[in-house]
Amino acid sequence: MTSDGSIVVTHRQKESSGTIVVKKRKADFERVLDYLEYEIFTGVLKPRERLVESDCMQRYDAKRSTVRKALKELAIKGFVRLHKNRGAAVADLCESEIQDIYSVRILLENYAADLIVKNVDQASLDKIKKFHAKFGEFVRENDFAGMLTTNIKFHQAIFRLCGNNVLTDLIDQLRNRSHLLRHYIWRQPGRLHKSVEEHAELIRAIENRDSGELKRINEKHITAGIAHYLADLWPVAKEVSVLKEKGG
Repeated sequence: MTSDGSIVVTHRQKESSGTIVVKKRKADFERVLDYLEYEIFTGVLKPRERLVESDCMQRYDAKRSTVRKALKELAIKGFVRLHKNRGAAVADLCESEIQDIYSVRILLENYAADLIVKNVDQASLDKIKKFHAKFGEFVRENDFAGMLTTNIKFHQAIFRLCGNNVLTDLIDQLRNRSHLLRHYIWRQPGRLHKSVEEHAELIRAIENRDSGELKRINEKHITAGIAHYLADLWPVAKEVSVLKEKGG
């Protein structure tokens, strides 16, 4: 994934099973890293799924040293967990981690909301609306990669309006750490279309320079699906104490 949220996907094909595989070509660290990151972000590789080095070597036509380097880099980013004597697995988030991430996200994004409504201009608003329209197109086409890329760009365009680069970097980092919930959220019936509606509501709040409404809609939008994720991966866990499920 590039710094602007674009996902680089090349030399891919689908088997009849629907699994995405890589066409054979010379292996290198950046390519393998891109492939692994893409498949984790899009849910091809599920939380807790083991990443066996020999399987990755075959899947990505890569050397063991290249696969290991890519897995270590993804572990640093928080997308993979490395277990001693057990190898690597796609990271998941437990209840306490979700609570920690989302409580801080809400604080930072609420602070950003106050700045956004002060700084918004028509050119920035038009750019956000274009991303919104594009996201809706990808939803209708069921293009997951397009949805993911455009969703990232949509939210980045909003938060960059706060005018504080440190704040936007922190928000981006936390959004990336919480990406593991995204494909669970989007799997819920009607959730993608609900996201399109909520994006439109966010735009209206920004357009009206209503920071209170922007905060309310954003919190509902980013916390939707948490209980669903916990029920799937942590069936004994209770809902996150500081958050309420606010939308389906």
